[in-house]
Amino acid sequence: MAKITYNERSWAIDVISEINLILANRSWNFKAAGGESTISNEKSSLFPDVIIFKDKSREVILQGWELKMPDTPINDADFLTNAIKKAKILQRDSFLLWNAKSAVLYSKNGDSFSIFKTWDDININHRTEVKAKESLWKELLNRILEDLNYYF
Repeated sequence: MAKITYNERSWAIDVISEINLILANRSWNFKAAGGESTISNEKSSLFPDVIIFKDKSREVILQGWELKMPDTPINDADFLTNAIKKAKILQRDSFLLWNAKSAVLYSKNGDSFSIFKTWDDININHRTEVKAKESLWKELLNRILEDLNYYF
């Protein structure tokens, strides 16, 4: 029998689905989420894990998110560098990093990005716990979205 492993991409799909379920019942400053769309400039093509849209037709991008499993530290240099590249290509003033355990909102401060808000760690420490502790990350996701609604 085939073994099925819940991975980063599986989680990203679940996050996008949950965001869209939450937004269906709210009149917030953003209306939809999507992901894995190709963004490019003359130098490279990249794929944000989650894209938050201002409109239901998904034409106006507000923010990109980068997701990792908890074995990647929230302050990992490559994680941050990748998110900054994508925010610059998208010409956005902010982005969110989330490793299932911790989340950090970065906002543009002059020519660079700096931490604007962090959310407290939740009790997810290993990638094998992300699916099993789905209720924990969904609760954190709700708090993140509520705070982002005020941010936007």
